Amino acid sequence: MPNSSHFIGVEFNKELVGDKFEMTMRPQAKLQINDALALGIVAGFPITKSEHKFSSFFRVIYEL
Repeated sequence: MPNSSHFIGVEFNKELVGDKFEMTMRPQAKLQINDALALGIVAGFPITKSEHKFSSFFRVIYEL
C-alpha cells in the first residue's frame, strides 16, 4: 500500500512430493501497529487436489 508500512500480497508455495506436484496459494496481509510492531495474517488454500486442507496463521512481527 503506497506511503505506508501495511502490506497485502499473495504467495504461491510449490512442492514436489515424490512424483506429485502440489501448490498452495497464501493470501496475506500485514498491519503496522507502530514503528516496531506489526500483525500479520495468512490463509492457505490448496490449489491442487491433495490431502492438505485450508490453513491459516497469525504473525506477531517485531522489527528493530
